[in-house]
Amino acid sequence: MHRAKKGTPPQPYYFTDAHGAPALSIAGIFDRWNDPENEGREMLSCSMLTTAPNPHIAKVHDRQVVTLGPDQFSAWLDGSVGTETLVPAPEEAIRYWPVSKRINKVSADRGDKTLIEPVTLEPESGTALLV
Repeated sequence: MHRAKKGTPPQPYYFTDAHGAPALSIAGIFDRWNDPENEGREMLSCSMLTTAPNPHIAKVHDRQVVTLGPDQFSAWLDGSVGTETLVPAPEEAIRYWPVSKRINKVSADRGDKTLIEPVTLEPESGTALLV
């Protein structure tokens, strides 16, 4: 896996469904609870589930999100799915490419479609443009 030099921001990547779906379906959990340290105020929280990366994703990161296929949605939502779902996606399911580091700036215009366009990496990065 490529690691940024110390003190250098990491290279961001755009991850998408390799088969053209408009979004990745990511396994997540959520909760509604009362925060005792904040006068019992109701809090909403959520998390995306991650797992060890498949070899394809391991080229750029040490973990990956758990993705769900349409055939798994109902079982995920009703809680009948087991831990067998918490596995890396097949290598051919996700594609990714490096994008501009501008995407990490709070001031970046989130409507700017150029933020997710592929960029050419410096030779020392060691990662191909489209994977």
